[in-house]
Amino acid sequence: MPHFCSVVKCSMRAERDKVSFFRFPAVLNHLNSLSSERRNAWIKALKRGPLSESHLRNGRICSRHFLTRKPAALDDKTNPDWIPNQNLGYISIVQPSSSASSRFERSVKRSRAEVEVCY
Repeated sequence: MPHFCSVVKCSMRAERDKVSFFRFPAVLNHLNSLSSERRNAWIKALKRGPLSESHLRNGRICSRHFLTRKPAALDDKTNPDWIPNQNLGYISIVQPSSSASSRFERSVKRSRAEVEVCY
């Protein structure tokens, strides 16, 4: 089945372009509120109006719409890639500020930093 990007004015296709495609987030029973919030945020970011259940189940968004070229983990809500935010086909008010991106980068550096232990 051919995959194409659901973002307005994005012409990426799986068989032609070398990009990754990601499904809309599913609503998980054990994380209902968080996964539902994320799914609604993705729909709101696309600004396409109401999407059918079939489109939400089968639609995809290409990697061009994420800073790191892939969506963030469900529980990483502070990550700018928690929702698509790049090249959305319109001037975005959803786009993360540079301070949000730099704050996320600093938190990643802190988590990767090795702690020196003195005995």
